[in-house]
Amino acid sequence: MLSVALPLLMVACGGDYSGNSAQAELSALSCAGNASLLPAASTNVVGQGHYVKQCQSCHGASGDGSPSGPSLVGCTSCGDIDTLTNRIATTMPTADVTQCDVDCARETADYILTAFKQNATFADASCAIEGIEVMSPERTLYKASLNLAGEALERDDAEFFARSGDGGIDDVLDVVMESPAFYERLKEIYNDRLHQDKYLPNEDALNLLDSNEFPNRKWYSSVASSSVAGPERDLYYFLRNETNQAIAQEALELVAYVVRKERPFTEILTADFTVVNAYSARVYGYDPDALGFATIDTVANKPFKTFDQLPAGLQQFARYDPTDFREVRVSIQGGSKAGTVIPHAGVLTMPMFLNRFPTTNTNLNRHRSRMVFEIFLDTDILQIPGSREAAAVDESSASPTLTNPDCVVCHKVMDPVASLFQNWDDRGRYSLRRLSRTPWPADMYYRGINGKIMPLESHVDNSVQWLGAELVKDARFARSTVKTLYEGLTGQKALFPPSDLFGADSVERAAYTAQRAFLGAVERELINSQWNIKTAIKEIVKGPYFRAESISANEAIHATAGTARLLTPEMLDRKIVAVTGKAWKYSWQSRSKLHKLESGGYNALYGGMDSNDVTTRITQPNGLMAAVQERMASEVACQSIGRDFYRPQQDRLLFPLVTKDQAPVDEDGNSDPAGEAAIRANLVHLHWKLFGDTVTSNSPEVNETYAVFMRAFESGNELRASDPNNWSLKRLYSGCAIQKDPVTDETLAEADKIYLDERYVMRSWQTVLNYMFSDYQFLYE
Repeated sequence: MLSVALPLLMVACGGDYSGNSAQAELSALSCAGNASLLPAASTNVVGQGHYVKQCQSCHGASGDGSPSGPSLVGCTSCGDIDTLTNRIATTMPTADVTQCDVDCARETADYILTAFKQNATFADASCAIEGIEVMSPERTLYKASLNLAGEALERDDAEFFARSGDGGIDDVLDVVMESPAFYERLKEIYNDRLHQDKYLPNEDALNLLDSNEFPNRKWYSSVASSSVAGPERDLYYFLRNETNQAIAQEALELVAYVVRKERPFTEILTADFTVVNAYSARVYGYDPDALGFATIDTVANKPFKTFDQLPAGLQQFARYDPTDFREVRVSIQGGSKAGTVIPHAGVLTMPMFLNRFPTTNTNLNRHRSRMVFEIFLDTDILQIPGSREAAAVDESSASPTLTNPDCVVCHKVMDPVASLFQNWDDRGRYSLRRLSRTPWPADMYYRGINGKIMPLESHVDNSVQWLGAELVKDARFARSTVKTLYEGLTGQKALFPPSDLFGADSVERAAYTAQRAFLGAVERELINSQWNIKTAIKEIVKGPYFRAESISANEAIHATAGTARLLTPEMLDRKIVAVTGKAWKYSWQSRSKLHKLESGGYNALYGGMDSNDVTTRITQPNGLMAAVQERMASEVACQSIGRDFYRPQQDRLLFPLVTKDQAPVDEDGNSDPAGEAAIRANLVHLHWKLFGDTVTSNSPEVNETYAVFMRAFESGNELRASDPNNWSLKRLYSGCAIQKDPVTDETLAEADKIYLDERYVMRSWQTVLNYMFSDYQFLYE
């Protein structure tokens, strides 16, 4: 648990406050960096001509972006004229880099670096950001630990590390980002882009692998059977599920693996290997023991309930840790291509990535190309300027994608990348293109990207590897990576470049430019850290958009700042576990109601997605979601009462400062100051535990919550007094009581049971929990 690991860092917190690097860079631009204080600079007229002709349609007349191209605010290549010249000469314009040679590139770079630095929109970006008032380091730590790892940081720990300012935040985040839960969160963020969880059910991922090429894809069928009830059937389903999940999430596991091993994040597109666990390794013909996979303690961590009933010969198949992943290079195992080594290019060549973004005989990988640009280069090909509604319907040209200007404008960008995938078919199967009897269509552009043609001789059958290497050199890869992290962490969509309908002095353009300046600074931190995305995550967490609490200036500009985001089903589930110690379930052995995707679960009803039919989360609550919130608050409050009071007082998560019968009045109805003080102290604890709020026992927030307790307590006791012989008024509802051990499910001795509540104290606390679990501060972040 995080609370155990944190004290190990205390010796390292005495250093000076280091500050937020990205924010410091913006401050260096300075609010004083407005147009009136910048030195005058002459416009490079030749460069301006090049810019208007070749750059303006994408980057905008003032360099602050358009729907089809990025803003030059925060541009990672704009630090000096040599870097920007090289960037333009080698990659711009994207449709044909030969249009602007080195001289053209230098003139254009000079124009951009002189003319645009005087643009008020650029100069005032840091000033606009300064209008955001950020939350305290303590609250930032509480929020970040829940967001990244589903951990509710203890108040004492948060206050200790907060003394070091942002340096203390770094120390805590370093610990948080080593937890297994963080890597699950990272996979979750990237699944929102890659939608790989589509293949989690049953054998959906394994069925997409060719049984001739990978005859061991369902290896577990020869180990156990699903036809006979009992432990062997349980083994069958365990092995099947672990194998299918590892194949289904192969791309996500590579993302987590690269970060866990502290490799440059660029390897998600350049890794010449894939990752497997002990179960998926067998699919690709590897012996788990030869790869040295970690095993689990089958005494303390039985993989499934009936594991002990299996003979030792079968137990050995389920003894591996499914979270341990290793690098392998895959060779086709059977069929006519047996022995062919697959040229891995990270995520790009993984079977489920290729299946999730499929192709056809007429689409010719264009869909895959579009998704590569969208996911990894933050570029929407469909937004390329041009009017093609009627002109693009060409029935007379033999090859309109090569000759019709209204078609060429998109296809010249898209088709070269589509051609790079010609070794991969509609099912994601690899074959040697040079040996194929089916020639690649002549009306497709030659393999390449950004106007650069792929060298054929050395890459004829590994062209996607070449693509991966080119993608990570593109400045847009850094922008896409930071944007993915930003949206995943804040729950807010990055602002879209405003259209030309909005003037240079518009609120929309100012808001976009301010945000773009911050994200550009984060991108530079990411690159300077040798592509360690933990650095980018820390910069985002410490930045103004994640921490925004109020606005002191530029209110209209920062209307979207801050993360008052509705928690996703997964995040809400983790928060419930963090604060109560148990997930919201149907019964003690069932799955979480919020995670459950099948019929009867609340994931879909609560705005979640299945990565198949539903690929976008609902971020604004509706009536159904409100009903789920009410039910969750009621049931979790009920289930938490008996369970938490059953724990020893020093181990309680919710009620460490009160006893189960401690009331604000004594048996005779006289005020009990000690009882009230204990209740108020516990309310202070709950406000931190559930909301991350630092309050005092007499603060307005606690006074209001105490009033909720008192209304329930007084109403309950009035009801009890009116019917003293009604036994049901003296006990907890059966679903809230503890009659059996919560862990072992064994019936408890009478003295250990938690079900009597004769003074209506526990039910008053239950009312408080219901009130707090349904509060905006618990449901939103």
